[in-house]
Amino acid sequence: EFTELHAHLLSSSEISDFHVLKNLAHAEPEYFGSTVKKLNNFNFMEDTEQFDMHQAIDVVKFIQKIIHSESLQAPRIVVKNNHVGRRLLLTADSKVWDVILKNVSEELFQEMINYWHEKRNGKAIAEAVSFLKTKGINLDTNQAAENVDFLISLLHKINVNDSTISEEKKTLVLKLFAALFDSDEEPSNDHYETLKSFLSPEFDSGNHFRKLFSSNEETDTERVLDVARRFDKLIDLFQSEEKNAIAETMMISKEDYMSTINELRFLELDVLASSQVSTLMYEVFSHPIVQLDESEAVQIIKEFGRIALFNLASHYHSNIHDVFGWQMIGVISAIEERYCLKPLDNELRNLKDEIEKRVSRTDDIQRVSADHKFSSNFINDKLGYSPEQESSLHFETVGNKEEDKTAMEFICSKTYEPLEYMEKFYEATQSGDSCPLFQFDQSNNYHWLANLIFAKKFIQCGKQIFSVENLEFRDFALCGIVSVLDTSVDILKDSPHAFEKNPRLEALTAIYMELYLVLTVSVRNGEQSEQTVEEWNEFYAPTINTYFVRMFRSVRKDQQPTPFIRAFLKVLLSLPAFPNDVPSEDSTREFVPELSVFKYSAFEESCISHAFSLFSSNVEHIQLIGYAVSKLLTPIMFKTENEKPLAAQDDTAVNVNSRPKLSLPVMLSKSYPTDHTHPHVGPMLLDLALMPLQGSTLTQEQKVAYCEAIDHFFKNAMNALMLDQPFDFRKSPIVCRIRKIFFPTSHQYFFPAKLRERVYYLESDQTAGPAFFDKFAAHLLFKSMTLLPAAVRLFYKGMPNCFMPIFQEVVTKYASKLLIEQELTKVSQATFDGEMKVRTVPVTGEIIAEYTIEETKMKLTIELSTDYPLSVPSMNLDKAIVKSDRAKKWLLQLNAYLFHQNGAILEGIEMWKRNVDKGVEGVEDCTICMMTIHQQTHQLPKIKCKQCKNKFHSNCLYKWFESSNQSTCPLCRNNFT
Repeated sequence: EFTELHAHLLSSSEISDFHVLKNLAHAEPEYFGSTVKKLNNFNFMEDTEQFDMHQAIDVVKFIQKIIHSESLQAPRIVVKNNHVGRRLLLTADSKVWDVILKNVSEELFQEMINYWHEKRNGKAIAEAVSFLKTKGINLDTNQAAENVDFLISLLHKINVNDSTISEEKKTLVLKLFAALFDSDEEPSNDHYETLKSFLSPEFDSGNHFRKLFSSNEETDTERVLDVARRFDKLIDLFQSEEKNAIAETMMISKEDYMSTINELRFLELDVLASSQVSTLMYEVFSHPIVQLDESEAVQIIKEFGRIALFNLASHYHSNIHDVFGWQMIGVISAIEERYCLKPLDNELRNLKDEIEKRVSRTDDIQRVSADHKFSSNFINDKLGYSPEQESSLHFETVGNKEEDKTAMEFICSKTYEPLEYMEKFYEATQSGDSCPLFQFDQSNNYHWLANLIFAKKFIQCGKQIFSVENLEFRDFALCGIVSVLDTSVDILKDSPHAFEKNPRLEALTAIYMELYLVLTVSVRNGEQSEQTVEEWNEFYAPTINTYFVRMFRSVRKDQQPTPFIRAFLKVLLSLPAFPNDVPSEDSTREFVPELSVFKYSAFEESCISHAFSLFSSNVEHIQLIGYAVSKLLTPIMFKTENEKPLAAQDDTAVNVNSRPKLSLPVMLSKSYPTDHTHPHVGPMLLDLALMPLQGSTLTQEQKVAYCEAIDHFFKNAMNALMLDQPFDFRKSPIVCRIRKIFFPTSHQYFFPAKLRERVYYLESDQTAGPAFFDKFAAHLLFKSMTLLPAAVRLFYKGMPNCFMPIFQEVVTKYASKLLIEQELTKVSQATFDGEMKVRTVPVTGEIIAEYTIEETKMKLTIELSTDYPLSVPSMNLDKAIVKSDRAKKWLLQLNAYLFHQNGAILEGIEMWKRNVDKGVEGVEDCTICMMTIHQQTHQLPKIKCKQCKNKFHSNCLYKWFESSNQSTCPLCRNNFT
């Protein structure tokens, strides 16, 4: 009776209570069989789609009991519920397959796999895929390939002893191994345990860690350390006798380390040239070296740096990993020095810091590092070798000829002071017991090593060379600099790529350039005798400077800042002027349309063209080399291209023809960038454009004319300096960067903020470093405010409103007070003839000029505002000693001079004094401008009309002729011509 009632409830159109089905699914076999036999249909399972995931479990159990019952005939059941269908597949039941699933399409099975992938149920995918594979169905599981549960479940189902699926097992283990380190989530214990059961000393990770750390994306060092922690946790699971063997198969090996040394040799040349410690002359330096560009170099160093940190962070690391760590410390230091105009990449800095925390300096590590196969200049510079180890390495690297051994012992000796070493070396060369210095045999590494060590000892000796008593030795050493650079020039002339082909020559040339700088600084600082200074300035310096300019033409836009380029930039920035005595054979003319109309020499024209072409380089050092040479050439360019306007003129004569106007050197305008690809070029060109305004070579009239000529260029260049930088101005304008310089949070600045202002604004610091362009911009801003105050004021007034407060704040805080102090100092130090006395009041920024005649005083007060030159100075005249209208005209003239004509305060006061002097003396005004002193030329009226005897300023008369289109006197109409 109960079975009939149960069957009746199930046979109804809808099941009112799911427990009716659930109870039957869990009933005893006898009751279950009796009830099922009385069922009229199975619509209660086929037609409903309301079963949830948990109910599907009971439905599948019910179906399985029917199918597996020996007393019941398996009914035909059509499953329409997705949860039920997926649970049936996961049973991996062959009878269920034959009765229900056999005719299901692959597309439907694939949908099931995709569903589990969305739910991140890797275990379900593995079970379903494994079962379907036994039935000849292979589905796409790429989406689940990285699912750890999927991989673990598949591995658990693999028969380890079945050799037919060994490749599949290897692939799955590699994927599971990679997932252990790639996942952002903490791996499960099951993950570690599964890997443990499949790993052995024969396991090949396929260079997994190099692939893992070769990503172009920024990798936090914490991520690298976490990978090392997971690695250690995995290895810790093995027996003690297996741990090291398995770890060695996955960590960097000696062979891998040797491979990295070879990949980084391109940067080792920098250490060879700059280190005072390391002089290892490897055979690789006798062959061409391919230089990587900055992005490629940084990327490969990041990759090796991550690998080095990973190995060192693991407590299974060995001595070779410490050696690798020292290597990478040296490499990162070298890349920082090579691209010194930028801050070191943050990740590289962090990698270096973390590696330095972990490397050891033990005798065993030093012994391993001194093995010829593992040694490098990187390690020698940072870790250091003993004299015996270094001598052995020298013998290994330059050849093992027994006859060279004695000479090598002397060459590599460290028992002498630098000067003593040089003297003994000199004596040996004179007696023929050693290789000749300053001569280079491409095939003889021994000779190169001798020259390299001698050059480094020479730098260490430095200015002491000028004080030696043996004059023949001193001349030999100094002439050696000339000899080496002369050889380099000749080689570069024949082969512009000579340094790439022979890195040893580049290293040696760079060292002698650095030596030249050391000696030049000593001479310029007044540390040497008058005779030494004269000899250096008349013979050595001019000759060497000529070599530098000749070398310049071999510089290419695509060169990286290798040792030669960096040293070359330093010496070019130190040159006082462009040399005149360049050999005629170097004077090959290059046709440049813009320059061909001027009277340039062939060599000048070639250098100008090449210098300005370097501004388009993507390498900042190369741009600066172009800037340095352009700076030497700008005075020549300005004089050559403005020859007529700069010619002396007779102030008493009148030229009716139009007077030529001053112009900006044509290459400055032509080279101005049209986009933001090279953000530093515009400011560098502005610095060049300001050069003619510096010094006292131009008259006031010429200065005003030149300011007018560069007005448009100045506005564009100021935009490039202040606004058009390659970053968001609102977030980090250059003025904000300047502001941060003076209130840094870093501990690297130890001198007061006021002193830092002076360093950045007043001093032209040309030392290459991460702050170079910030210092350059600050100094250029101050220079612009000093030379072109009116132009800067006009630029400020035209700024967008959102930028003006920032600009004004920086100028007021840091630049204005220095500029006011500078202007007041100039005035206080000036001397004024006659009856005028001038005093300054630094506290209020006032200048007070008192002109006294007998007992009467006329006082002019000029007050500089706190944001000068953004605001014009205020002026007040008290107790005029001449007619008030004349005194007002003088004051208006002074105001116009300071407000519109970029006039300096001192020059304005001198102009006002001359007006008063001549007014008191009774000199007549020019009847055109009604002024005694001309506003631009500061001249008196000198041109006299023969008819009416009135005098005029020459400039005023010229403007009259130009505006009236006739050459007659403005008063009597007499013809001047």
